[in-house]
Amino acid sequence: MFVTRIVRSNWRELTALSLLGLVSFLLMKDVNLLGDERFYSRAAIALADYVRNDINTAEFDNTFFSRGWFMPGMSIVLSPIAFLDPGATESLLFFRAWMTLVNLFLVWLIMLELQARSDSRLSSWLFLVTFISPYALLYTSTLWADLTASLLAIYIALKSFSVKQWTIKSSIVLGIGLASMIYLRGQYLFLLPVYLFLILLKFTRANAIPTRDTAYVACAILISILLLLPWSVAVSKHSGIRTLTTTLLKESQIMAFGDREYRQELISEGASQNRWFAVDNTVRQKAQHNNVSVGKQYEIEHANAFEKVTRDQLLGHVSESIRFYLFEPSLFPARFATASCRLNGALCGDKNRPGQHWLKFNTAISFLTVSLLALFMLTPIKAIKHPLPGVFVKGIIFLYMVHPLFAFGHPRYLAQFAPVLALAVCLLAERKCSLPALIGFESLSFYGLVANAGQFLAASIVFIYIWLLLFY
Repeated sequence: MFVTRIVRSNWRELTALSLLGLVSFLLMKDVNLLGDERFYSRAAIALADYVRNDINTAEFDNTFFSRGWFMPGMSIVLSPIAFLDPGATESLLFFRAWMTLVNLFLVWLIMLELQARSDSRLSSWLFLVTFISPYALLYTSTLWADLTASLLAIYIALKSFSVKQWTIKSSIVLGIGLASMIYLRGQYLFLLPVYLFLILLKFTRANAIPTRDTAYVACAILISILLLLPWSVAVSKHSGIRTLTTTLLKESQIMAFGDREYRQELISEGASQNRWFAVDNTVRQKAQHNNVSVGKQYEIEHANAFEKVTRDQLLGHVSESIRFYLFEPSLFPARFATASCRLNGALCGDKNRPGQHWLKFNTAISFLTVSLLALFMLTPIKAIKHPLPGVFVKGIIFLYMVHPLFAFGHPRYLAQFAPVLALAVCLLAERKCSLPALIGFESLSFYGLVANAGQFLAASIVFIYIWLLLFY
């Protein structure tokens, strides 16, 4: 009855989402699984086969954990399709249809929260319209976890901020939600302090004593970390590299920022067409030869890769990572188009490449999105009065922008900016968020100092980008 009432009262939104899902699925239904999608699908199938006792533990571990590069969340999300299609190798249509439903369901939940927050449908429709960038539309039907994790992070922030009084039950639910978010994308582990500060500011704004609620939220964060530990222990044992989330950081830094000649030596010794597999193969072979753990060998190779790199070279490599991250926004849509073109037997020349004008439109929209978010990061917001835009939105953008400074930056990650921009637009469009009341710094209380420090940190990441792009 409750579900029926919600559906009836939101039939317009559901109709719009259904049409978007149909467009996304029709665009992507013929595109073969690419890159990481293949791993997620195989891991999902391995999980289903293991539960049915069709494979042994060793086979499951080798497929599900593999090299420890990927969090297991997306494979778990895909596992229902693998259960329904026993023995499948790549259930292309079913996987893409399923992810379309999952991502649009999260969008719908966010729209419901925005409606409840503002008592108006305008806010939810504004989110939907802003969300519909070409990249996000394509990504809705893909098996990458970036967009799904971003949507889940936004929903958790809105839902947790709406809680009036925390209980054990709400604490457990939040802990499970946060763990699910990290299981999708390991980098969201660093967003946990942002959630804690976000909820603290809510009660500070209401002049309440946050001691009890702080304890419940702290327990939720502790629960999320405890739920992460089984994966951390298992993947560390299987891969030979100690980690909380994934094992790729050292290799990513070698590939993105290390000495180019040394990197090429590692690739040439690895006997693989894929350079990432080649480097990992080389490191594992050396670890076996030197009778040390893979993690220890990665530390040695990491030190060797940076031994001859000067400061200016390192900053130049970081600048390259940023340029690739920001200025190739149609790289993945072009890959989708090429894969679809090949599958349909068409010639993939420059003149008849499918969606050429559409890709240019996507590039323009992506640049506009990044520019608006950069402007948002530079604008000081009174975070105690407006914690969601001032703390959460800035915190999650900061997390995304820090990534290419410490690891390989890829334009694939731009998809996660779309829902964040949509959320920022919705929050700033609320009538109670007038500009004079929104913009500025807080007073010099404890929370005010922390909030102001966050504003300076958010602005600094933009200036770091500009400095690196202009001078390196």
